[in-house]
Amino acid sequence: MKIPRMTRSIFLDQLIWMLAVGLIVGLMFPLFMILLGGPDEYVLTPTFYAASICAGVMMAGLNFGLVHIVIRPELKQLVQGMQKVRGALAQRLHSTASAKETGVCVRPEDCTVDVPSEDELGEMAHSFNQLVETLKQTQEVQQAYERFSKKLASSLSLQALAQQEEQLLKEFQIAQASAFYVFKDDELQYVSSYGIDHADRLQHHPLLKAVVDTLKPQHISLPVELTVDAALVHFTPKEVYAEPVLFQGALVGILVLASNQKLDETQKAILHTMLNGLGLALRNALTHEEIQRIAALDSLTGIYNRRFGMERLHEEYTRVIRQDLPLSLLMMDIDHFKSINDTYGHRAGDRALKLVVKVMKSVMREGDILCRYGGEEFMAILPGADCDNAQEVAERIRRRISDTHLEHGDQIIPITISIGMASWPEHQVENEQQLIERADQALYMAKESGRNRVVLAPV
Repeated sequence: MKIPRMTRSIFLDQLIWMLAVGLIVGLMFPLFMILLGGPDEYVLTPTFYAASICAGVMMAGLNFGLVHIVIRPELKQLVQGMQKVRGALAQRLHSTASAKETGVCVRPEDCTVDVPSEDELGEMAHSFNQLVETLKQTQEVQQAYERFSKKLASSLSLQALAQQEEQLLKEFQIAQASAFYVFKDDELQYVSSYGIDHADRLQHHPLLKAVVDTLKPQHISLPVELTVDAALVHFTPKEVYAEPVLFQGALVGILVLASNQKLDETQKAILHTMLNGLGLALRNALTHEEIQRIAALDSLTGIYNRRFGMERLHEEYTRVIRQDLPLSLLMMDIDHFKSINDTYGHRAGDRALKLVVKVMKSVMREGDILCRYGGEEFMAILPGADCDNAQEVAERIRRRISDTHLEHGDQIIPITISIGMASWPEHQVENEQQLIERADQALYMAKESGRNRVVLAPV
């Protein structure tokens, strides 16, 4: 039953209704007194009626006062809590500062109210507190999304992206250990990890294989094969999550998380937000890496171009100077290459370049750097190789190319190469450009002295 409203104030309506009830009770009380045997000469008098009506009105006023004292403060507290939440939301809407920076509703209990009872008023207060907690969780997820988007969008290298991902996981305490993999060329490739032993060997783990096959998250408890190292102590994680990183429905990576407890709803929401941002960021990083790789390669031979080769030479020269290590440089030029182009055509010349590069790569050591320096000229950077080591590598390259012939139709085209050498510290140069000049001088001497030979720059 709904009592009709008379004003816009519930408390004023309550007062009016209580006064009306008090008045009615005051009028009816003398009649009850007559029915109970009260003497008419005392009851049916204006004085008794007036006293009865006053008593009813006073009781109504007393009841209203009790309601005002008992219920109104609780409602005021609820209103104040709502005003705090409203103010916090309005401040966040018009400001870039976080709740922590503004000092408003930093914790849910800053805006919650006490639950005074177990009736409808208590249920209302409890519902309000739940609303505050939900708003706080929503705010955390929103802040996490903003931070994820800002940090991940600024990372165009895989390593930088992995570092950002690790920092965010630690900051929001989502996992005590993690591993990050990219899905490239139809296989998982390890990028980085923290806290997980031998993470670089887990690409073929059944858990990760299931993610690749189904594109769905996988979850296991108390794994036997996976051990984690949480900085100071070893522990067996209670939960391990393998989460696919998707971009437009395609797998671009996998994030493995190890935790000593189940993720709560807020952590799950933050992780979901992170994975969405990570998918786009990872796709951008992979695209950037591919562009960088293509930009660094010579389109014909597939080895580094001159610009990237010079960058690598600068890096290696700086490193060997700092660590006091040897470094050798080979400048190599195909003999009579113009004659091959003029006689057999540019297509044969291109095939000759590819063949020479193939032979060079088969002879050079792991860690050596080969680049196309000019049309038919190549530069080889040999980190850690002294003069004797470099001369041995250069002679093997020269002999192997000399023993190789290019078949062009029914003709056999002989190919030879001239090589100039310079080495640090045998050649005391001030920078890598001077090392190139020394090797170029030696190459010129090799050409002038008959070609098909290795010449060391004068010390």
